Amino acid sequence: MRQIGSYSDANSPQVEVVIAPGLSNSSVNALIDTGYTGFVLIPPGDARDLLLVSERSADAKIANGEEVTTQYSRGEVEIDGRSYSGEISWIEDSIDSDVLIGCKLLDAANVVIDYEKNEIRVP
Repeated sequence: MRQIGSYSDANSPQVEVVIAPGLSNSSVNALIDTGYTGFVLIPPGDARDLLLVSERSADAKIANGEEVTTQYSRGEVEIDGRSYSGEISWIEDSIDSDVLIGCKLLDAANVVIDYEKNEIRVP
């Protein structure tokens, strides 16, 4: 297994990703959020920059209890040189600037988070 990530200053697991490779070659450090069941959540400004068009929307309750409308578009995310397809989502009115990796992408990429060793690995 290869080490692919690190821990942020706040001791949160993170991994470098490229959102929508082909549209962007910019990599970002994305926080791994095991409580987020989706694929990837990006800031609304990033969705606009990538010219993503919402294919559907759904109401959801986020961790702080707030009800929000989430926008979704099919796309790809690259981790460690490998691309994974899924729904890229964003909350239009959000001021958050973090990219969050959710369980669907973690599962697709077979990411292992070892909290004891502070390692994030893939096969």
